[in-house]
Amino acid sequence: GLMVITNQGNVGIGTTGPNEKLEVYGGNVRVGGVNSYLTINGNNGTQGIINSPSWDLSLQTAGVDRVYIKNTGNVGIGTAGPNAKFDVRGAMWVPQAGYKSVATLYSTDALGAGVGAGITLGGNYTGTTVTEFGQVAGVKENATDGNYSGALTFSTRVSGTPTFQERVRIQSDGNVGIGTVSPTSSLHVQGSGSTNPFLVASSSGTGLMVVTNQGNIGIGTTGPYGKLDVRG
Repeated sequence: GLMVITNQGNVGIGTTGPNEKLEVYGGNVRVGGVNSYLTINGNNGTQGIINSPSWDLSLQTAGVDRVYIKNTGNVGIGTAGPNAKFDVRGAMWVPQAGYKSVATLYSTDALGAGVGAGITLGGNYTGTTVTEFGQVAGVKENATDGNYSGALTFSTRVSGTPTFQERVRIQSDGNVGIGTVSPTSSLHVQGSGSTNPFLVASSSGTGLMVVTNQGNIGIGTTGPYGKLDVRG
């Protein structure tokens, strides 16, 4: 049978046992013509619309485009003219003072220190093969249930390693750490290995002031011999 209407009122095309009001098996469904679209009605009279204007695709609720996919592949939420692969627009969500969110990401992993949501950034690293280069994340600072103190972290990746290394952290108390995940002052800079923790250089790259791993301070030199070495 090519088409069947059951005693229950179900319509089957390509099947003789439709389980829904309309079931199509073994083929495609096309809605065409000027101003043609697919409308989905809910029990309370609400409507959802799938439309395809000008080779684009839109998902509508209450007569408003909510998700819009351009024929270029750009996807828009809150806009029918996305300028990038993913373009989100809308009013800020401000449940209380300090919030200025348009898009929100949450992790559903079990609570724990360092657990949260992040955005990973990457690109091609050889030919057309992509990989991850860096990450920005908002994480829980502790493992205490009910405590929502959070930190903002910035991480990078060294070639040949599969994991990210945290480089900068802003704690819930406002302390900023560079090279440390536990900053104890407004700005806490910690060197790594033979790298000096602090260096001020001119626009040409010449070192003007340095603090070494030994605690020596050099002004006019990057190789101070004593606790304070001033030259020039």
